[in-house]
Amino acid sequence: MSDRVVVRRLFLGSMIVAIVAVLVLSGVAFWPVWREYRLLPPLINAVKQDRPDLVNPALESIKKIQGGLLTAPALARLLKDSSPAVRRLALRTLGDLGPESERVLSELVDAMRDEVGAVRMQAASTLRRLGAPAIPPLIWALEQMDARSRSGAAEGLGTIGPNAERALPLLVPLAVDPDAGVRRWSVWAIGQIRPSDTTHLSLFVSALKDDDELVRDEAAWALAKLGPDVLPALLNAEEASDETDVQFRRGVAQVMFYMGRSAEAGLPWLAEAVNDPNAGLREAAARALREVEPRAATLPVNKRPGQPHFRPPEPIRRER
Repeated sequence: MSDRVVVRRLFLGSMIVAIVAVLVLSGVAFWPVWREYRLLPPLINAVKQDRPDLVNPALESIKKIQGGLLTAPALARLLKDSSPAVRRLALRTLGDLGPESERVLSELVDAMRDEVGAVRMQAASTLRRLGAPAIPPLIWALEQMDARSRSGAAEGLGTIGPNAERALPLLVPLAVDPDAGVRRWSVWAIGQIRPSDTTHLSLFVSALKDDDELVRDEAAWALAKLGPDVLPALLNAEEASDETDVQFRRGVAQVMFYMGRSAEAGLPWLAEAVNDPNAGLREAAARALREVEPRAATLPVNKRPGQPHFRPPEPIRRER
């Protein structure tokens, strides 16, 4: 046998071995994908039928084979479904899927623009579970022109919390955005990202004067989380404000309502406010007073101006 024939046979033999090896390795690599493909229809059908009881076992089967290559895009397509229940369940399932959902981050961020509040809340929850990878696309969404994108992105970043601090330079200007929804969620997000930092105290105080009730409420909640140390600054701002700015004064009462018993330093102010000529302020102050000093719930509150001012009872001594 000539050397040429031997070389040719060796070459052909090595080629066959290489082809077989490639086929074997390809089969090993694509076997999980094939299994996921076979398991995917039951999961998608369960989501379309809004059957969480069927979704969980189907998803667990896919996760056991470390699937998600096909599942995440398939679920993302359901985010365009006409049924809010289907969209919400698809988002929840993407959150349960885990890191594989990072493949469809842009679709998740877009879901924050959904017209149904429950769907947006689920999208925010899913993004929070993804954590840091969701921050860059949400920051991008903050800079978009339409208000729904900006408010949805702000809500998503606030859901992530302190890890989204790099978004603060963009969130702060949005607290005075022309759109009330953008202002509301930006104020809320700032309070969530820095829940105990007084850096944005003046921003929250200014937001208490907002024309929109929901914006004022988010500002009150953010100030309450900062604790009773902010009360002196808040009461000074109230004293310097126009007496006709009832919305702001109601916001001050709302802060104390959220603070509860820790707002004892504000009892004298509340005692004055329950006798204010404005019925809305009197009601807000009385509501806060009952939270700050529970014994006030059993005491009469003057509803008409001109009567003797309500005197709060002596503070209750509480054990630490």
